[in-house]
Amino acid sequence: MKTTLSLLKKHVRTIVLLGVLALATGALYILLNQEVESRDSLQKYTMPDALWQRYVELLNGQQYEEMYEMLDEGSRETVAKDAFVKRHPAGVMIALLCFLLLMVLQSCMGAAFTLGNSLGGAIGGTSYLAEDGEINSAELAYTEWETDLTIEAENAESTHGGYDEYRYDIDQTGHDPYAMLAYLTARYDDFTFAAVQGELQSIFAEQYTLTFTESVEVRYRTETVSDSWTDPVTGESYSDSYEIEVPYNWYVLTVTLTARPFEDVISPRLTTQDEQDRYEVYMFLHGNRQYVGSPFDFVWTPYVSSYYGYRVHPISGEKDYHTGADVALPEGTEILAGGDGVVVAAGTNGGYGLAVLVDYGEGITARYAHTSKSTPKH
Repeated sequence: MKTTLSLLKKHVRTIVLLGVLALATGALYILLNQEVESRDSLQKYTMPDALWQRYVELLNGQQYEEMYEMLDEGSRETVAKDAFVKRHPAGVMIALLCFLLLMVLQSCMGAAFTLGNSLGGAIGGTSYLAEDGEINSAELAYTEWETDLTIEAENAESTHGGYDEYRYDIDQTGHDPYAMLAYLTARYDDFTFAAVQGELQSIFAEQYTLTFTESVEVRYRTETVSDSWTDPVTGESYSDSYEIEVPYNWYVLTVTLTARPFEDVISPRLTTQDEQDRYEVYMFLHGNRQYVGSPFDFVWTPYVSSYYGYRVHPISGEKDYHTGADVALPEGTEILAGGDGVVVAAGTNGGYGLAVLVDYGEGITARYAHTSKSTPKH
């Protein structure tokens, strides 16, 4: 699908020009062959036979003025138009081509600014339609639900006390934010978080399943038993000790968090071909919401180890609002500026480690943190 969309985008101008050429060629053919058909059928079905024979004689004798007087008003107009086309074929063709080109340009301009209900409309509308604040609210909410669910699973010992053993089978939570935004835009266009919150909660419930399962195991422990007795004949006392296996119950709580791929959950919800096509376009172009240029000269999204949003802090284990995106790459990988900007700060920056802060203007800044060096090149 991505390959098909790319080819269509790449060759759309060629396809349009070929279509115009085909239309122009067909029109020229019709104009050049119009005279014979018009002349032979013009009055055949509107004149008596005798008049028609006289009309043909005049036509063959090229007595056009007398022939013209025999025509009715509508036929005279048709003959006049036919004669004009014969005298000015080049002018007619130029006018026709200009009209066709004007229609093509209007169509192209319309496609650039409207999102239609077809594949062509999907290619023309490649940007997320929602406001930044609504996009941010949707992404933050989903990451917070994921974080809260992970913490609930990992803290089972404090919330479900009294068991002898806790067993954990916990899948990693997370989703591709581009997939979520592509899905919401393909289905709801210019969405608000309030409008799609219920849909997101439904997707979340389908993606994740958390269960607490109690089980009881019968185990055995070895105990030493002492025994004493008195010989009734001799009156002597004796004592002895021995080991026995004693059964007891062992209470286990199994915590299971199952996560399905986000894409597997949303795919069946894209019920029309139009929604599926638009989703693919948004996934390919990432919604055209990149305000700062790429920090690397290669595709780096597969190396993201932690996206923006809420998460479980890797050190403290607490709920943490992560304001950036961590990209796990080898030390020494060159980081590129996202455009023309001013270096505001460079050096050690608290929890960010070595970092460089760049101001790109219009209220847009970017911090490149956890770097091995903090000396920018100009």
